[in-house]
Amino acid sequence: MSELAVRAGRPAAQGSLRAVLDELEDGDPETLLLVVARPAGTGDPAEGLLAAELTVAYGPRTGWAGPWRTQPRMLRQHSSDDVRDVVCAEATAEE
Repeated sequence: MSELAVRAGRPAAQGSLRAVLDELEDGDPETLLLVVARPAGTGDPAEGLLAAELTVAYGPRTGWAGPWRTQPRMLRQHSSDDVRDVVCAEATAEE
């Protein structure tokens, strides 16, 4: 996840971001969805990257169930090219 912090232009956030992700690893999908939804909607590139990375990390664990399927759709509309790239690279369904 250090790459995310550097790409977001905030290398100092790298350590604290890693600690948050370590705590979330075994988290409840509904709680994680709440964590993802807030930064996804701010329009801020760094927060959008966090939301995108969390979405592509945890969405598959839920089988892209319900609201997790909505997250990539919302993030594909984000103002940041980097955020859109992260989400668009993830397949949410087999074709």
